[in-house]
Amino acid sequence: MRLLALLLLPAENATRQTIAVKALTYITPSSGRAEDLEPPRYWAKVEVQSLPAATRAMQLGPLSKQRVALEPTGMLWAPDRFTPGQPLARSVLPGSYRLGLQVRNGDGTTWLSNEVPVAIGIDGSLTF
Repeated sequence: MRLLALLLLPAENATRQTIAVKALTYITPSSGRAEDLEPPRYWAKVEVQSLPAATRAMQLGPLSKQRVALEPTGMLWAPDRFTPGQPLARSVLPGSYRLGLQVRNGDGTTWLSNEVPVAIGIDGSLTF
């Protein structure tokens, strides 16, 4: 039996206008303290219908919210955004991390989610 570690992320448009975001979306674990603002140590590209992609915009109506469910253990992970990914157990060292979502559009603008503390086991398991 395989247990899934699902991450539920809220996406919210706090403006009074409909927004459309066309961007690349990643999950990024970081170690260290949040206030250190260190760059992510690993990247996993997220491709789900409810989040923006380079070829598909995500639209949110005025003052609307949307929840997105992701399974980080089923994604492919790499040390940067350009290297082909591998399963979590092969590419991410075991340890404690802060897991967050990054959305980057073509002009370099980046949106970050709040981060959640996670532990990654030697077998690639993920616990919140």
